[in-house]
Amino acid sequence: MQLLVSPPASGKTTLLIKMAQEATKQGKRVWWVGLPSQRSYVYRRATEQGALLGLEFLSSQQVYYRLLANALKLKPLVVGTGRLAFVGEALKELRQELPAPGEARLFAQAIAEIKRFGLDYKGIKGIDEESKRLRDVFRLYEAVKGDKWDYDDFRLETLRFVEAMSKKLDSKKPEADVVVVDGFREIGPLELRIYKALSKHTDVWLSLPYAPPNEQATYWIDNTEGQQKLWDTRQWFTEHKTEAVAFATFTRASQISYYRSPNPVSESRWILRSLKKDLAQGLDALDIAVILPEREVKAFMSLADEYGVPLMDETPKALADTIHGRLLLDLLELPDYPTASKLLAIPELSSLANEALNKGIGGLEAINVLAAELNLGAVWQKWFNVLQGAEDDPVAWAEQILETTLPELKKDLLKDLSWDAFKK
Repeated sequence: MQLLVSPPASGKTTLLIKMAQEATKQGKRVWWVGLPSQRSYVYRRATEQGALLGLEFLSSQQVYYRLLANALKLKPLVVGTGRLAFVGEALKELRQELPAPGEARLFAQAIAEIKRFGLDYKGIKGIDEESKRLRDVFRLYEAVKGDKWDYDDFRLETLRFVEAMSKKLDSKKPEADVVVVDGFREIGPLELRIYKALSKHTDVWLSLPYAPPNEQATYWIDNTEGQQKLWDTRQWFTEHKTEAVAFATFTRASQISYYRSPNPVSESRWILRSLKKDLAQGLDALDIAVILPEREVKAFMSLADEYGVPLMDETPKALADTIHGRLLLDLLELPDYPTASKLLAIPELSSLANEALNKGIGGLEAINVLAAELNLGAVWQKWFNVLQGAEDDPVAWAEQILETTLPELKKDLLKDLSWDAFKK
């Protein structure tokens, strides 16, 4: 297997596309393995100089499916939501009660992470209560799932099949003559073993920003002087008369004390991987504080959910972030540009709001005409005059709205807050 390691945007994909084009010209069949979102981009880049035959883009799951289908080893697939349902059943069977909100998802992520390293429930060695519970849920999940396979089972069965195939010299070769794996930030240990075993039967090129642990790059790209050059690792060592530690940037041969990521997403993923490792080693989740620019909090929380890192958004909330505060803000903005959603804040104007929504209209002139057509002109004008009063004294206006016009709103809004505190 040829491991090509270099930073993002250094030209790995361009180089591999040229290799793929040359292979197809020789009549070879090429599998390009990447993320589904990259399919159109790869096909567009590969056909810039004209059409070519023999290049097929596959996701990792499609590779597993193709290999197992060729060996007639397929079983029914459990999709992501199916796994969640089976884990929920396992939790219910274990405790004879419905799981708590989010509990099934948490255990499903834990099971997927364990399977990612090729382990089963017997591989969970912890002696604490939560480890025992996870082991029991995992065991019951496999029993409930039965003969079906989830995505991790497909990967594990593919590994077993490809490694067994590698031991048989007379076994049938895979369909592809060249396999290119590109576009991934990292690759799991099972995937790495699959491609290593597959490389005994076909040419395999794997490109990554950093070499996996205990792996050394076969090639890397040097763009330091503005001219792209593909270096063979051994050739580079020979020409520069250096030791392996000099190659640590690419092989993780020494401890990294300074890290600079190519973009905020890569940086967030690196931080979350580190946090997840710290949590696994016993760090208390309540001892973690991640300080971010406010504009990046939502994106970071989404990634934290993907990685299974338990974080809470502690950003201070403004009044407009609450449901009732947003409602008051809508009422303040309504005279300037009335829309269907803002009109819904006033129960008397719900029919006008519904009709505005159906017709897809907004704006003062359009709402005036629509209110007249629905015989709601007087009601709309009354509310319009009330809402315009906010221009003189917004606090007095809000007090009037809450105490006389919409008293039910004040009851909910000030449940845990005094009027003086609300005004402040």
